[in-house]
Parts: sequence; structure tokens; C-alpha cells
Amino acid sequence: QWCHTFCLIALGLSRFAALKIAITGTNSGVGASASKILLEQGHTLFHACRTADGAAAAVAEAGGGVPMVCDLADLASVRQFCSELSAAAPALDVLCLNSG
Repeated sequence: QWCHTFCLIALGLSRFAALKIAITGTNSGVGASASKILLEQGHTLFHACRTADGAAAAVAEAGGGVPMVCDLADLASVRQFCSELSAAAPALDVLCLNSG
């Protein structure tokens, strides 16, 4: 049910033009499904995954986006992700904390 609800929320974002969206955990499950929907709608997507390989795989599977590393169990990784995301998208529209 969570997947269905999350994907409906993603579909609801279609009424907004070209949002900058960061989602954690896009390499599987709900995050992977939502990322495909959001990219099809023309949004810019930042894939925040635990490893660089996971992020690269998420981008390949979704068909686009920006791979980023964010291991939520490692505060140094979270700080690095925040720094890189701020530089890449100073005006982020949506942050979806999906992983965990």
C-alpha cells in the first residue's frame, strides 16, 4: 500500500513544471518506481543512494537523473551529500526521505 500511495503522490506532482527533486533509496522498491514516474514528468531527479554503485544503477534503471551518495548511517556521508546537493540544486523543490 505504501508503494501505491507514494506513486500517487509522485503522479500528483505532474501538475508542477520541472521540479528539482531529491529522493533517497531510489535503487529499489518505492523509490525506484517513483523515480521513473517523476523523470517521465520532466522533473530533475537526484538519486541519493547508500553507495556510488547503487546510485549509478538507479540512474540507469530509471533512465536518467543525477547519481549521489548518501549513507544515512554515516553522518559524514550525509554532510557530504548535503554539500553536493546544495551546490547542484541551490533551489531544491522537493526532498523525499524514502530510504530506511
